Amino acid sequence: MPSDRSFAYWQRVKWVEGLILLAAAPFLLFPERFILLTALFLILLATLWLAPLLTVRSPLIPSTPFNAALCVFGLALCIAILVTSDPDLTLSKATGLILGLGVWRYLVLAIRQRTQVGWAMAAYLAIGLGFIAFGLLNADWVLKSSSQVSLPTLSGASAEARNGSIHPNQIAGTITLVLPLLAALLISSISQAGQRPGLVRWALLLATLSCSTALLLTRSRSGWAGVLGGLIVLLLLWGLTMDPSPNRRLVRLSAAGVITLLLLLLTALGPQRLQQMWLDPPQETAVGSFSTLNFRQDLWPWAVQAIGDFPYTGIGLGSFREAGRRLYPLPISPTFDFAHAHNVFLQTALDVGIPGLIAYIALLLVSTTAAWQTAKKDRALRAASVGLLSSLAAFHIYGLADALALGSKPAVLLWAVFGLLAVMVRLR
Repeated sequence: MPSDRSFAYWQRVKWVEGLILLAAAPFLLFPERFILLTALFLILLATLWLAPLLTVRSPLIPSTPFNAALCVFGLALCIAILVTSDPDLTLSKATGLILGLGVWRYLVLAIRQRTQVGWAMAAYLAIGLGFIAFGLLNADWVLKSSSQVSLPTLSGASAEARNGSIHPNQIAGTITLVLPLLAALLISSISQAGQRPGLVRWALLLATLSCSTALLLTRSRSGWAGVLGGLIVLLLLWGLTMDPSPNRRLVRLSAAGVITLLLLLLTALGPQRLQQMWLDPPQETAVGSFSTLNFRQDLWPWAVQAIGDFPYTGIGLGSFREAGRRLYPLPISPTFDFAHAHNVFLQTALDVGIPGLIAYIALLLVSTTAAWQTAKKDRALRAASVGLLSSLAAFHIYGLADALALGSKPAVLLWAVFGLLAVMVRLR
């Protein structure tokens, strides 16, 4: 247990750290434009984070179930930064991850009451919607409209194209971290119509419809699959964690129906047809062409090869887009920026090595346990916990064929999810 002195220290420092983190965010998100100010804020944050060792002999971060995995991940991150051969590519990913870790730490440090969770969730959704709106305004829609012209335009998945535009697939990845949570909160708000202001329900409904429309506009099959999978997970979790009531039986029957439908669909397709779709992806389907699988099938083996060649350190944080091309005969046009491995787990191993990947998977397992226990035992936090876990599921289903690299700008939302779940465990 923390001492009274260390607890008083955390309460004092959280206001200072919050202001510094808020001021530092733009410079950590865009470090190339403000090198000196970025360095200054990094020094300030490092001073704040190391101060407890010297002032109150307290741990660097409050105690949570996430700490061990975060320590291993942090060590792997430091090594990945040191071994990179492309510092210009590593810089923005490194500062993005530092910002994400800072957000996690601040949420755990600052939130001490249940009422604060509601404000934190509102801030999370506002920031997520802000990222989505920014992406929509700066998207390169030509990459989707011309997807039948050539493989590079079809499979381009750069988080930010070299001309500064944003790929629609990355907007879809951001939506996976927001839409399932919005759906969970909307369902909870409707079921508690007499307890919550109508304005909240209308705001949640408007945000849900806006995100759904944006997701359709991206035309991202990975995004669609991710959100669909996240909503199915939400339905299952809701049915398993609800208190006994007539509605629970309806939800459970709906979940069973959805699972049965999926199993029937897989059975109808059969293993041979699925294998044929993998080996020779269809060019025309109800949801568009799947020819991008050819690009991924060319890229994934070389990503696995790079992980095997650099298992402990990774190939360098954020550097696969250039180092991979230098080291391996990738069957990709030299003028095409493929950006990442198009798989969140492969990309994590490329960025921070297998130890970092193991630590990341440990974070996901701890998050799942935390969300499940909170949903089962705390009715007040149930909607938020199942919504956050469903968003994590959606993000990683999307990440099976695409990726938001862990240090990319919208990925700060992922670290906020970890922080909110850590807070819920302590409050519960």
